[in-house]
Amino acid sequence: MSPDEFPIRLNEPRERHYVMAHYAFRQICLDDSDYFFSLMASNHQQQFLNNLIQQVESNCPDDTTTLQATDFDVVTSRAGDHPLVLIKMPPPQAHAEAAFVGVVSTLDLTTPLDEQSPEVRYFTLELGEGEQGACFFFCQWHLDNHLNLGELQGECTREAFATLIEQRMEQLAQRTAH
Repeated sequence: MSPDEFPIRLNEPRERHYVMAHYAFRQICLDDSDYFFSLMASNHQQQFLNNLIQQVESNCPDDTTTLQATDFDVVTSRAGDHPLVLIKMPPPQAHAEAAFVGVVSTLDLTTPLDEQSPEVRYFTLELGEGEQGACFFFCQWHLDNHLNLGELQGECTREAFATLIEQRMEQLAQRTAH
C-alpha cells in the first residue's frame, strides 16, 4: 500500500476512525493486555470489535462515519520473541488517520512467565504529508505521548510495518541492555 493510494479527501481526520486507532485499542491494551491479546486471537474477535465500535460511536455522536468489524483485518504474529497484533484499519482519508495499528507485548515467549512483568508497546502507521509529499509516519505511543519514528515513502505492507515494529523492539532492547 502506498500513501498515493489514499488521496486526502478530508481536511480533518474522521473522529471515529481516529479514536479507534489512537485511543480505543490503546486504552484496552493498557488496561488489560492479556485480555486484548487473547480476544484478538480468538473466535470472539469480531464481537469484540463490534462492541468497541459501539462504544466509540456513542462517544463520538457527531461523526457519521460508519465502522464495521469487517472493516478491520486483524493478524496475530510475532516481533522477534514477542506476541504481536497487527490491525489493518479502514482506508485512511485524512492526515493523521492510521492505516495500521501494531501492538506488541514485551512478554518473551522464550522465558518463564513468573520471571516477567510484560508491558505493551503501541504503534501506528499514519497517513501524512512529508517533505517529499504524501507519506506514512511510523509512530509509537506511550500513555498520552506520541513519538514520530520516521517518515516512509512508497509501499508499506503489513509485513513491512511488522518489520519496522520488530526493528524498534530490537532498538529498545539494546538500550535497556546497556
